[in-house]
Amino acid sequence: MKVYLSGGFVYMRDLELEKKLNTLGVQNRLYSYFYLRSKPKFREIFHKVLEEDVFNVMIDSGAHSVATMKEAVSVEEYGKWLVSLGGMPRSVYINLDVVPYQHGDEIPPASRWDQSAEEGWENLKYLESLGLKPIHVFHGGENQKWLDKLIDNYDYIGIAASRLATGISERYGFLDSCWKKLTDDKGKPIRKVHGFALTSPEIMIRYPWYSLDSSTWGQFGVYGGILIPTFHRSKLAYSHVFVSPRSPKQRGKGHYYTLSDEEKKNVDEFIKECGLTTEQVLNEKVGALLKDVINIKFLLKLEDEINKRRKVNLPVQKGFFT
Repeated sequence: MKVYLSGGFVYMRDLELEKKLNTLGVQNRLYSYFYLRSKPKFREIFHKVLEEDVFNVMIDSGAHSVATMKEAVSVEEYGKWLVSLGGMPRSVYINLDVVPYQHGDEIPPASRWDQSAEEGWENLKYLESLGLKPIHVFHGGENQKWLDKLIDNYDYIGIAASRLATGISERYGFLDSCWKKLTDDKGKPIRKVHGFALTSPEIMIRYPWYSLDSSTWGQFGVYGGILIPTFHRSKLAYSHVFVSPRSPKQRGKGHYYTLSDEEKKNVDEFIKECGLTTEQVLNEKVGALLKDVINIKFLLKLEDEINKRRKVNLPVQKGFFT
């Protein structure tokens, strides 16, 4: 499984911060055409990253951002830009799929989902006519026939849960139905599958993904939290801990200040493994940057542990504080 890092350092206007990802060991990165097309500074950094050619790059068309921000992306412009990048041997890119709602809209009827799926398929065929090989996306809300069509025609496909699966049970229900089609009778994947915005650790652990993209690490940092692993031979467990001294949770369960001595020891050890001290992380003045470092390290470690356990069929599960 590969985890492509999105957000955070990737979109900062500083090449040195972008390069910091190298020192953290990030090998897979995701960039959005939606932002690159209108931000010259981002494009400059992106091209310098491509020139290094030392890690894997995924390019997203930005369809979700289009729906959220009520803007548009032209498939002709997107295709022209992809062609201009050349072969990109270490890169993959996503089709300009179509999300049938925008931010604030009501959930559309089934007929609109089917129309958007058809439009996305037409975009796929257009990009293929340019000699490109994009990854197409199946969305929660679309008829399962579109997933069947992808399975029948492509080796590498994408899945996005969408707004229809906002709760835990709805999201698992949607993903379970997809993976029933995407695995054989032994539970082994029959296609390479990329998950969009599906990197809660539970979902990473639950399904046999080929790749995922994540901005989760940055979201935890913004709210003053860090992700902590506790890995054992028999299981993989984790949880998140709030560390901001200004957090309203500092007197409640899950904040560093309220942990037991043994729990604090687990947190302290992982922070040290990340090359930091607990005192640094608890210092509000450092902002989210150190929290980002820890959460990136967590994702990389989780990625590595899941891959190891799949090779020897060891169990993975949620735990720690639950």
